[in-house]
Formats: sequence, structure tokens, C-alpha cells
Amino acid sequence: MLKGCFEIASENCSIIQMKISSIFKAELHTRIIAMYSTTCKRRPMKLDIDEGIDCLFRIVRTGMQWREIEVKSASISALFKHVHRWVKAGVIQDAYTSMLHSYASRNDEKYYIIDSSHVKNVYGRKGTGRSPVDRGRKGLKISTLVDCNGMVHNIRSDPANVSDFKLFTPMLTSMLINLRRIEVFADKGYDSRSNRKDGYDRGFLPRIMKRKCRGSRRQNGKRVRVEHAFAWIDNFRRLRVQYECTSTIHVAYTLLALGHVLCNRFFLKNE
Repeated sequence: MLKGCFEIASENCSIIQMKISSIFKAELHTRIIAMYSTTCKRRPMKLDIDEGIDCLFRIVRTGMQWREIEVKSASISALFKHVHRWVKAGVIQDAYTSMLHSYASRNDEKYYIIDSSHVKNVYGRKGTGRSPVDRGRKGLKISTLVDCNGMVHNIRSDPANVSDFKLFTPMLTSMLINLRRIEVFADKGYDSRSNRKDGYDRGFLPRIMKRKCRGSRRQNGKRVRVEHAFAWIDNFRRLRVQYECTSTIHVAYTLLALGHVLCNRFFLKNE
């Protein structure tokens, strides 16, 4: 009897975890409707937008294949085409940016942290390079800029063989929202005079560890926040390996996961 109760409870928990945040889902729904309203001539859409968002989140969360998803309102190919159209139009990025603006207005960032992580690529898709930490296999480097709470304020993808010190300035220039001019921490991989100069020129206070110096508790204590962000991303099984044809789609799916985490951790808590 107890075993059956535990199984039912575990099934209910798994069903709850498969649902996207209602706040982020409403933001996505509004932007998708606005995207379709701009096209004058098109066929009537059979796909239910809410069902399409739920199916996409289930794919990103569980890592299942497209052919395994069950869509009631349309076919799997129609869902696949609509999702790629959302990604191409930047709907997911715009929705996450809107949520990030609301989050930044409620919270004061004390500092930022820049770090990168490698994503394996078994098919050798576009935008990948030989990973120096994975025996030269094809991989993708995901760079993130997070705040003191671990929320991602900027994300970009590059080939795995691109050095970190070349990505410090692009991370400060291609921001999702306007960042406060405060301290920016980075590890020894970003150590260079040009990076420090670019940081000061843009009004930031670069705190980059020098390669010949030992690591300090102040630096390592703040690096925990960016590791939390990478751990949240790894909870979504579709994002552990790049299965997508391009890195743009992989980054869009990552923003979908981060938008769900952002709304669940801060917006629902405040309500």
C-alpha cells in the first residue's frame, strides 16, 4: 500500500516538474500571437499555441525525441516548423529579456561573473570546434554572464576551441539588458591587459584573476553563483548535448529553460 502511494506521489511530482512556469508561458503566448498577427496572408494555424509551448518545454526538459512527443491539435512536423519559426523570430529571447527587465527592476545586482562551459556535440553540427578538454571532440562553448543570484544576463555560443580571453569583451558588449557598471569577476582564462582596459573603458570594474597568482576566497566564493547557473541548465536533458542543427537553436532552448527557472525562483516567490 505504501509502495503504491509513493509511486503515485512520484508520478505527480514528475508531472508538476514537466510544466513550464505560468508567468513565462503567458509571456511567450503573447509574443507568439503578436508575431503571427504581423503576417497578412497565411494558412489557418491548427496548432494550439499553449500546447505547442508545453510540448517544447517537455522536449527540452526530458530530452525526448521529436517523434516521441504527442500533439493533439496538429502533427509533429507542424510543431517542429512552428517552433523553428519562433526561434528564428527571436520570440524566446524577447520573452526572456522582458522577464529579465522585470527581475532587474526588483533586485539590485552587487557584482557580475563571467564563465564558460563546454557542451558535447556528437554529430558535428555547425558552429562547433575541437574541445581542448574533451580529447579533441567536436563541442560548443557556452559563455554566460550572471549576477549575484546566479541569474543569466547574457549568453552566447562559440566553437569549443575559442580561447576564453577572446570572449570577455563580446560578453560585455552584447548584453540582453543594460547592466549596472559594477564589478565583473572572471577566472584566469580571461586574464589579459586588453580585457582589463576594455572593462574600464566601458565603465565596469574588471576583477580578473592573474595567472601567476593563487586563487583567493573572494574570487572562488563568487564563482559558486555561475556554477549554479550551469547546474540549472544541466537539469534540462536536451541541453546537455547539442542535438540541434545550429547553435542558435540550442541557445534559444537554453533561454527557455532559464526563463522557467527565473520565474519559478523569483516571481512566484514574491507573489
